Amino acid sequence: MSKTETIKTNPVVDKIRKQASELHRTLDEARTKAEPAMRKSYEDATAKAQELASSLREQARTGQSEAAARFANAASSLESAAASARKTAEAKGADLRARQQETVQHVRDSLQNISHGIAAQRSKAAKQLV
Repeated sequence: MSKTETIKTNPVVDKIRKQASELHRTLDEARTKAEPAMRKSYEDATAKAQELASSLREQARTGQSEAAARFANAASSLESAAASARKTAEAKGADLRARQQETVQHVRDSLQNISHGIAAQRSKAAKQLV
């Protein structure tokens, strides 16, 4: 493979990664908002995380073994984020801050698994070019 040749990744997965990154940013910013606005952000995050998890599950079913496993793990993290976001929107006091951190960490975990899944796809594609 030449230095100028690039390996294309699945555009659906790239879109999911971008949306998960935006979700992470939104939740991170929500921690600084007034409580009603923060609760709304976490309520919205519940649906978005579930939607992304569903999309990743589909990619895991159609993907290669290592990447599929990473995408399935990312989907599980997003499902956990959705459940945690739902609890965050209902939490109060010290529990609220703990739930916020938990939700953001689940989204971070999903982003890491998505990135590793993409790396696995690229690695397999690179090996096929050689």
